[in-house]
Amino acid sequence: MKIKIIPLVIALVAGLLAVVLISVYLQQKEKDLMSRRPQQVVQSANVVVAVKDILKGTVIKENMVDLVKVPENRLQSQAVMNLSRAIGKTARDNIGSGDQVLSSNLSYPDTELSLSMRIPPGKRAVAITGDAAASLGGGIKAGDKVDIITTIPIPSRTADGKSIFENGIFPLFQSVLVLSGDGAGKGGQAGSIILALTPQEATFVALLQEAGKLKLILRGPNDSQYEPVQPATMATLMRYVFGEQPPQAPTVEIYRGISKTKTEGAKSTAAKPTTEEVPAK
Repeated sequence: MKIKIIPLVIALVAGLLAVVLISVYLQQKEKDLMSRRPQQVVQSANVVVAVKDILKGTVIKENMVDLVKVPENRLQSQAVMNLSRAIGKTARDNIGSGDQVLSSNLSYPDTELSLSMRIPPGKRAVAITGDAAASLGGGIKAGDKVDIITTIPIPSRTADGKSIFENGIFPLFQSVLVLSGDGAGKGGQAGSIILALTPQEATFVALLQEAGKLKLILRGPNDSQYEPVQPATMATLMRYVFGEQPPQAPTVEIYRGISKTKTEGAKSTAAKPTTEEVPAK
């Protein structure tokens, strides 16, 4: 009986040993395959980074920027990748120390950078032509900031109560970036100024430009403050200059018995009379 059990035990031990050896072999094979697999390489790129705070309007010098290698997943859109593309250019905006320098942060001559590369994120390039483009004798150039105002006819009344339309000047947008400026034009042709506007602002400007009622106001390079501006009409002008209310239509009181009716100028307000009872004497 014992003689029969011994071969069975030997067979079981041999089987277990074979399983262990196969397992070890497979693990070793897996490690070998992993070691031969090429390692994933994180791609990187050189970008221009500010080494100190750069204020808007500053001409960038060599000691203000450096070339730094950053992973591609941290690379910002419109990042400048060559020092020569930043040195000597003027900062359009404030650039913080350690920030990547973007092409939209810099003022480039038109010949150096395509128009599409100069459009800030979320904005669209909109061309302004005609009298608005010729504002300030064509002195508006790329990199400037302008305010946009428009003239709109608004309903009003004369002193004698007649309905009329008078022009009102309304502020539209402030501190709008100029992408390209050639308002003076060439060869007698009308020039144009290209502005960076949001899609909604662009539709309003296109609507008002059809009526030819746009004006551009040039801002200083360091003036970015937004100020509340009241629309300008003759009434608001009178209040601003003289501190007076606009003149009211004259009224005439007419007595009929014990009733009193008011009229404005020569036009009676009998449709909506103001009647006062006069005590009988």
